[in-house]
Amino acid sequence: MKKILLIVFLFAFGSFSFAQQKSSTTNATSIKTEKKNNFDEWSDALNLTETQKQQIQVIQENYKEQKVTIRKSGVAQDYKKLNDKQQAEINAVLTPEQIKKDADFKAVKIKEKEEKAAIKSPVK
Repeated sequence: MKKILLIVFLFAFGSFSFAQQKSSTTNATSIKTEKKNNFDEWSDALNLTETQKQQIQVIQENYKEQKVTIRKSGVAQDYKKLNDKQQAEINAVLTPEQIKKDADFKAVKIKEKEEKAAIKSPVK
């Protein structure tokens, strides 16, 4: 009788601990799906109008396929030229004030990336 109770107890304990592991992986998955949309964050920071948002999304779609092709070829200079050309078209849609906000926004994002990289790098 004691052996049966011991087996039942071990089985129940194992089941509960397994259930705890499942729920923690579910939380990790839900965190990954809550990624923020960079375009929305950027457009809010620049106070874009709906018309500007639509125009910029069209510009981005026009360059999407070309960027994929360049990524496959592995030529970084061509990719930079294409990005510069795309940025020039986007700047044509923006007001001078929004262009300034865009530069400030990009500087903040670069700083955030550097800080994040510094945290991830091992201390020597």
